[in-house]
Amino acid sequence: MSIIVMLIPILFFVVITMGIGTYMVRSNNKRSGGLRKIKWLLGGYTLVLLLATAFSVTLLPEHVTEGKMVTRSEMDKVQAAQSKIIDRAFAGKLENVKGAFLEKENWSFPFKGSTLDINMIDKEMYGIMVFVEKKKINGVVEATHYYGKSYIDGMDFTDKIESPSLAVDGKTLSIKAPKMLEVSFTKFSEGFAFSQFSGTRNAFEDHHTSVMGNDFILLSVPSDLNITGDVNFVNE
Repeated sequence: MSIIVMLIPILFFVVITMGIGTYMVRSNNKRSGGLRKIKWLLGGYTLVLLLATAFSVTLLPEHVTEGKMVTRSEMDKVQAAQSKIIDRAFAGKLENVKGAFLEKENWSFPFKGSTLDINMIDKEMYGIMVFVEKKKINGVVEATHYYGKSYIDGMDFTDKIESPSLAVDGKTLSIKAPKMLEVSFTKFSEGFAFSQFSGTRNAFEDHHTSVMGNDFILLSVPSDLNITGDVNFVNE
């Protein structure tokens, strides 16, 4: 059905163009003046532009989410900042992550045991970095999911990404992968009829890139709690 709707404006434009052409030929046969033909040509061209503007609304999706486009240099800076933070975290020092990572979700689990095992469900299909920071807290395990800013063709879609599921059962903290994210993009730009006079660049001429941000979970645990599993300790 959507294909038919998209074809209607195209067929309409073809009919209008053929009609204008036919009229010009007939006008020429009637010895119409050159000035009159130019007026009809400009009038027909203006009519097509107006109709194109009106029909373009029918091509828009029902639900539109506008996003701010960023330049490739901005994405490169964000990616470099993320890599620097992750590298230092693996070296044992987790610094301020604001600007490069978003705090997606927080959890707090009451816990009274002496050992906590970190279990990654479906580890072969989903892997996430887990950093552990020991603090002077008692009877609770706190978790925060951080996700690095992510871009597809210059558009930030980080807020669309969901966090994994965390649950504590006995002495085990399980991490389950989030739902798969499906993103559909449509680009709109000024047509040639407008851009030829405005001098603006066509959106399809801009070359962007895609950046998939890193994500990790930061666990804050009591200083005397023993942690087992695939984790890295920071800020000891």
